[in-house]
Amino acid sequence: MILQESRSATCNQLFGSPEINVMYHTHVCDELWKLGHIVELKYTTRRETLKNIEIIVLAKELLRRKCHNNSTMEREERVEFIKKWKTEHRDLLVDQLGPKGLNVLFLDGIFFHSVVLSGHCA
Repeated sequence: MILQESRSATCNQLFGSPEINVMYHTHVCDELWKLGHIVELKYTTRRETLKNIEIIVLAKELLRRKCHNNSTMEREERVEFIKKWKTEHRDLLVDQLGPKGLNVLFLDGIFFHSVVLSGHCA
């Protein structure tokens, strides 16, 4: 537990928190655009975001089991694990993602690349 808390604190100090960082996404896009980059924001729906969270939670559990006792999970166990995890973390999910049926989008990524024009680098 102490190691995990230290890791989280260090990560937060180095990179900031996602809740704060996401507030700057339009400024990041504007600055990249000014520098000549093509910028695209990628958004996901609540449902897509929840699926991504499920993938991460399941991957962490599988890694934990592999490291702890070199075991894995069958498909039915995975489905049951996610169902139980979502029930146990319902309040957190609703707090962070909003209630089911809410029509919101979540920033999933910022993609950018430079354009080379007539032998000039942008």
